[in-house]
Amino acid sequence: TWRDGWRHLRFILLMAPHVVFAIPGWLFTAFFGMMTLALSLGPMAIARMELDYHHLFYSVPLFAIGIQLLWFDLFAGKFKAFVGLSSKQDIKPFSLDKFLLLGCGLLVFAITIFLFVLIGWINSGKEALFAIRECSLALTLFLVGFLVIINALIVSMFELHFDSRKE
Repeated sequence: TWRDGWRHLRFILLMAPHVVFAIPGWLFTAFFGMMTLALSLGPMAIARMELDYHHLFYSVPLFAIGIQLLWFDLFAGKFKAFVGLSSKQDIKPFSLDKFLLLGCGLLVFAITIFLFVLIGWINSGKEALFAIRECSLALTLFLVGFLVIINALIVSMFELHFDSRKE
């Protein structure tokens, strides 16, 4: 039945997160991350195909999806340990502070790029703004920084241990 199929799929997702999340996550992150970075610097040609700034409109969200898939893989591993389906010793401790620092650093870097674009626009007399590449890079950094902060907070929740027995 549909219900049994769904339960089976949920079991697979829980027990093999590396296949479902990590492999596509690393592929998306690596490929679309390099593409986003390269296109943020200027147009590029691959074989006979010319890639330009308009390709950023799909490379940026697919890069972010890759990052989120990697976080889902980490969620699944932490959840398995949290509910007792794997040994807590198999899971490396999670450093919330490092990830919060990374996320805040990415946000600051993104805001700095946005400010440089804004200052350049104001200095030009508020003429037409041609900063798609710079703004796309800043948007990507801002989005990833936000994802790092939010996901790190959620992962750190799995490391909280409470004694459910009342005394």
